[in-house]
Amino acid sequence: MPCDGTNLTDCARTSTQICYSEIAELLANGSSPTGVMYDQKSASAWADYVHPVTKQRSQVWFDTPGTLAIKMAELREAGVRGVSFWQSGCLNATAPDGQWDAMWDAITAFRGPSE
Repeated sequence: MPCDGTNLTDCARTSTQICYSEIAELLANGSSPTGVMYDQKSASAWADYVHPVTKQRSQVWFDTPGTLAIKMAELREAGVRGVSFWQSGCLNATAPDGQWDAMWDAITAFRGPSE
């Protein structure tokens, strides 16, 4: 559940972080009844999933290469001169789906086209 309209302190207490590689695995193994959904307003992806051990239904919001590219392009167009990330180390550099390269390629949208 997104934290819109809630006390952010309460939201932080009930939220946990999971890695993009874990999200990709949950989506690939059929643990998500919704599949990947997109929120246009925040340019973010989200999915409901059922935890494989606890069987608890939860929701996770995350960036994909596509949503990240949208955000990077908008920041560049707005004249922002730099960006930082909370945690990029959750990408699996050896994953066969190329998630590492795809995410880093999306970040290049911030720099704009090469001259």
